[in-house]
Amino acid sequence: MSEANTRVKPEIAIDLDGVICRPPLGVNVAIGRSLKLRPLPEDIQERNSDQRRAWWILRYGLEALKYFGRRPLPDAKEGLAAISELRTPVVVTARNAIGVPLIERWLELHGLRENIATVIGNNTRLSPAQHKLRIARLRGIREHVDDDGSVAYYLARNHLERVYLREWLFNRGLPYPENVIRVERLIRVAEDLRRRAAPLAEKA
Repeated sequence: MSEANTRVKPEIAIDLDGVICRPPLGVNVAIGRSLKLRPLPEDIQERNSDQRRAWWILRYGLEALKYFGRRPLPDAKEGLAAISELRTPVVVTARNAIGVPLIERWLELHGLRENIATVIGNNTRLSPAQHKLRIARLRGIREHVDDDGSVAYYLARNHLERVYLREWLFNRGLPYPENVIRVERLIRVAEDLRRRAAPLAEKA
């Protein structure tokens, strides 16, 4: 194990769909482009874990269908391994928190789980962007990787230090702030992290 993997590293949040997991048929159309900056509500209600059994089974089944036959993007394993040398990857997805065990199983099936510290789903009624901002604030996360243009814009405007936006056709053309960095592969995230860390290492 390298020295980089033995020290405590800051967490980086990484979205699942369109960043690690390949979209259905390889076409990523579920990308938001809204630039609305709704603040986080002061009172955030988490969903009750003791939900009705029938509803829980139905929701769990729907989450399972979302990953049936889906494969990782070709660079996912290499990219996560490279990022984990410098950061502690945490998957933060807008998918319902009920599906977290399914996501973890999917990650294990494709050999991706070893480089991910934990998986966090959405157990609130917050929008995807609000949910990801909330998790970032709760965990002190300053960097995020996403494929959704509206999420990237929202997080960057809400003081995350760096938001990496994975390139897709439908997230082009928005007026992103300077702290949104477009990347075509996950390995580019690791390269940018390493480049930014180099001057600090020289001063140490």
